[in-house]
Amino acid sequence: MDFALQIEASIAERKLNLLQLYLIQNWRKKLFLGREIRPNWTGYLPFYLFWCNACMRFAKDYPHGWPENQYLNCSNCGAKCSFIPYWMPWLIKWENLKIRIRFGIPLIISIIKKERKK
Repeated sequence: MDFALQIEASIAERKLNLLQLYLIQNWRKKLFLGREIRPNWTGYLPFYLFWCNACMRFAKDYPHGWPENQYLNCSNCGAKCSFIPYWMPWLIKWENLKIRIRFGIPLIISIIKKERKK
């Protein structure tokens, strides 16, 4: 639990309009707050404001993990909130299709050639 992030989340919460409040609480949208750098960090990270269903409060955090299984930690209770980018399932399917094409077409061609020899 990071108290600095809790304070920053409460400040950001006060600046939200009604539409943003509705989208974050009911549709589980994450609101991009900007890129920040902290002491002892080597670069900037994106920070998001989101609604934690475990403690029913707003929280602020940056994405952790690899893109295919990213999550945000609640700054109040420490619960993990899924943060898989919307485009990641499509990217995984595209990579799967490329692999199938790469290995599938040569296999089909070799089967056809064997059939022709008979």
